Amino acid sequence: MCAKRIRLGFVLLVAPHVAPAYRPFDSTDAAVASPKEIEIEFGPVAYTDSRHASITDAPVVTVNVGLVDGWEAVIDAARTITRSSFERDTETVETALMLKRVLRDGVLQEQAGWSIATEFGVLFPTSHSDDDYGASWALIGSQAVGRTVVHVNAALAQNRDGNTELFTGLIVEAMTSEPVRPVVELTFEYERGTETRSAGALVGAIWERSDNLSFDIAARAVREDHEWSYEGRIGVTWAFAMARK
Repeated sequence: MCAKRIRLGFVLLVAPHVAPAYRPFDSTDAAVASPKEIEIEFGPVAYTDSRHASITDAPVVTVNVGLVDGWEAVIDAARTITRSSFERDTETVETALMLKRVLRDGVLQEQAGWSIATEFGVLFPTSHSDDDYGASWALIGSQAVGRTVVHVNAALAQNRDGNTELFTGLIVEAMTSEPVRPVVELTFEYERGTETRSAGALVGAIWERSDNLSFDIAARAVREDHEWSYEGRIGVTWAFAMARK
């Protein structure tokens, strides 16, 4: 299995992310971009509709840069417009800077056993808001199990409001000889302070059109504090390397 590639796409989502994810999931894998490779994830529109407000993210941009062997830098930015019948529209921009490091070469690096990585970084204060800096740290493991590859995530963060967040995720990808492979994901999130809990389940597919181009589609259901919400996701992943002189 090749390493994580560039992601460009349209996404519908509701859950905040502790760390940048692997399309179309909320979790990620234990791989990084190769040195001198750039990976760009662009979600032109992300829309959430709830009982109290509608939220539009446009655009959502993630840039992954391969640094040296086993290291990747990730810049994440999202512009959000919140519309409510009770308050005037608000616009915010959230940004984060992460570093990802492969701790152990494994199946994702064409070696035997678990691929293990860590991802950590800073959440910058939201523009037009009174929150503060945050930070996150995640441990990621990827392994082949029969004809599947699993990615296990565990993350701890202090969000911009100063609350502690816990996140766990499990991705299962079927490895087939066909260009289209089915995928599923289970997630759980908890925010201390607000005591908010949410659990999500995603079902989708990834189509490997070529070595450097793939498409993904997925549906996700989330249950948060006894309420359900539903999401649709579709995107395209493109890989390229920086030009060399």
